[in-house]
Amino acid sequence: MQKAFEELKKYLQRKISEQNDLLYFKEISEINERQAQILKTITEKPKTIFTAKELSNIFSVSSKTTRKDLQDLVALGLMQEININQRQMGYIRSDSFEVKLERLRRNHKE
Repeated sequence: MQKAFEELKKYLQRKISEQNDLLYFKEISEINERQAQILKTITEKPKTIFTAKELSNIFSVSSKTTRKDLQDLVALGLMQEININQRQMGYIRSDSFEVKLERLRRNHKE
């Protein structure tokens, strides 16, 4: 019983930490919840390549919606587009991600 309780405490602490990490991005008014989750992922795993189709499955929204989310992040300078093949675009963390993110967070606080 004690071991189960300790595991539950660890799980709850992990979930609280995940929510706090998301709040870091959700403070930015230009960012929606899906975009905040994308940014959290590329902060933790900078080499991640996203596709609109993959994200549409994860978030249960249309590819058009995820494509717009990703293109908005490109417009903010947080991500950049790459060609995966002749028909598919991928989205990766931009080279200036840290600078752009800090600028957006600073502008939001003012």
